[in-house]
Amino acid sequence: MNDWKLDLSLNGYRKVFKEYHKATIDFLLEDPESSYGSGKVWNAINDRGVKISRASVIFYLDFLVEKGICVYEVTTGKGGHFRLYKIAGTWEFIKNMIMIDLLEGIGEALDTDMTWALER
Repeated sequence: MNDWKLDLSLNGYRKVFKEYHKATIDFLLEDPESSYGSGKVWNAINDRGVKISRASVIFYLDFLVEKGICVYEVTTGKGGHFRLYKIAGTWEFIKNMIMIDLLEGIGEALDTDMTWALER
């Protein structure tokens, strides 16, 4: 995943999120003080009826880190080093980060200064 995708033909959160994307963020927001390994996140998503590969969850968690929405710490365990992911802010923080990225992308696509929209 390189960046956010906006699909206006879909409804609700699906305009921005795939089912497992939203389930990942929702799970991490349930206990924002806790950190989770990718396996724990993957199990929680699957328990919610969203079937996706563990690799897809790992790629999405790494994308969230790249975007500043998640942070991670490295820990050791059986088999080597592992990342424990934690959400970096509230749902309001996350929405603002996504909106800024999308508005900047729209401005770039249309060769338009989006400062007026970002100043809100």
